[in-house]
Amino acid sequence: MPKYKATVCRTSYSYREIEVEAKNKKEAKQKILDEAGDYEFSEKSAEYSLTTPPEKNYKEQSISFEYEGKNYKFKFTPYESDYWISFTGTKLVNIGGKQTKFKTVMTTFDVHYLEDEDNQICVYLVKKGETQTKKAIHVQKIVL
Repeated sequence: MPKYKATVCRTSYSYREIEVEAKNKKEAKQKILDEAGDYEFSEKSAEYSLTTPPEKNYKEQSISFEYEGKNYKFKFTPYESDYWISFTGTKLVNIGGKQTKFKTVMTTFDVHYLEDEDNQICVYLVKKGETQTKKAIHVQKIVL
């Protein structure tokens, strides 16, 4: 069963009768409030309220996949039920034939998590700034 978390505020109510000497009601009110901190109160009732809505407690996920002969590993924590994140991987490509001349090629991937009956992470290739969502290059089921 999934875990949820939220912040709770406890508001308690406690009453005590305080007597002061004063010239008038206004002065009496101020003196009573000033002296209230010097007394002990015993709590009689309390109310509880949420200061944040309940949120699912997501765990860190790890995905491993191969693309064009290179292994990629990526860790992330989804923070909502429909979550996208990007990462860039690098690999060395031989551009010199028999000579050992290499260049670094950067490949960007978009990772999508969708909380539904499948609970899958899908990895898509990004070409020229566009996510290629028609075909996932890796699909992995996760357990929350």
